[in-house]
Amino acid sequence: MLRTLRTLGTLGALRMLRTLRTLGMLRTLGTLGTLRTKKGSNSNPNGNAGQGTAGTDRHNMVEMADPSVNYPLTSEKPLKMFTNAEIVWRSDEETKTKQDLILSMASSGYYNSMTLCKASPQKTELNDELNNAPASYRGMLLRFAPGEYYYMCTRNNNFSNRNQKGRLVVRNVPGSKLSKK
Repeated sequence: MLRTLRTLGTLGALRMLRTLRTLGMLRTLGTLGTLRTKKGSNSNPNGNAGQGTAGTDRHNMVEMADPSVNYPLTSEKPLKMFTNAEIVWRSDEETKTKQDLILSMASSGYYNSMTLCKASPQKTELNDELNNAPASYRGMLLRFAPGEYYYMCTRNNNFSNRNQKGRLVVRNVPGSKLSKK
């Protein structure tokens, strides 16, 4: 089934899972969630000012400790959001481990694998405003562990006029693979 999901793309995979659930072939989507960041842009037709190269838009997703702060958790702190998640489907075959997932989400898909990142020193370093990252993240389907998670976009987080933050609440689903015991 996962091979079929890979050929469908993110939206197709979600439609197929919902159809299977409707037909009674899949018990529940439970704690499954799709991660696709808002589509970015290389040419903003309105010329809206933002971070990074003029007229462009980029998004990433990094975990934060709490929504009252404007900085992400660092690798010295315990990360929960992605390390406790299961990768059910991914658009990029190289994103295999939890560390790959964290790297991919933080870099907006510019880096997809810790192994390949270390093996490819000739790749241009990721710009701190994500200017050289892809305009859109291709997406994946994750099963999150129950809990409350906070996240932010590092590019769209200017202290003077904007912040892009979110909260993900995953409720316990009895009988699900990742439900609290």
